[in-house]
Amino acid sequence: MIDSIGTGQVAQDVIRSLEMMVPDPVNKPQLLDYLRRQMDRGKPAVELRTVIRALARQMKPRSYLEIGVRLGWSMAQVMAESLDCAIVGCDSWVVNYGGVPNYGAGWLRQELKRVTPEYRGLLTFVNGESQKELPTVVVGRKFDMVCVDGDHTGPGALADLRLCLPMVAPGGALVFDDLVDGSDDNGAMTLRDAWQQAMSEHEGFTWHEFDGLVPVGVAVRA
Repeated sequence: MIDSIGTGQVAQDVIRSLEMMVPDPVNKPQLLDYLRRQMDRGKPAVELRTVIRALARQMKPRSYLEIGVRLGWSMAQVMAESLDCAIVGCDSWVVNYGGVPNYGAGWLRQELKRVTPEYRGLLTFVNGESQKELPTVVVGRKFDMVCVDGDHTGPGALADLRLCLPMVAPGGALVFDDLVDGSDDNGAMTLRDAWQQAMSEHEGFTWHEFDGLVPVGVAVRA
């Protein structure tokens, strides 16, 4: 299911979807420039949104969980590929996260509907910290796809991985963004450390890493 990650058609479709979404002068120009530059060079365009889009295209997930939603760039890729997918998104909606406004769940619901009006699945937003709010909302559920892109401290990322990996359905996949040797708090545990610790704790997965604009990890459950 990972063969198409970074391919030209996926990158083109990601570019098209991002161009339709609300402007983000701080982050979006760099992302679009990277995708276009890689395509012009005939090289894989690998970053979180192309990974999500490629997996969703292959898997046609019936359920998707996302921690760290922000402006909905990743969620929009799943919606476009699986119109009936039941989606749960969790975010604390930190003001001015990433240097741009964070408009909140109500606004985002309308934005995603505007971008993908054909989507007819159930969209649920969980407001607050993932460790506090998600367990009661998704208790007992399994998800075909999961994206962990929330807390960017090492311990916080590890906690999200520990929470989400058991919720990946057989044959499903978890995507982990920003697989880097650092963290937002510059703490002793990096995001890569968190990923490797999760690897040591969870059996039954195959683990993949994709280098690109920012490294991305993918764990596929047997």
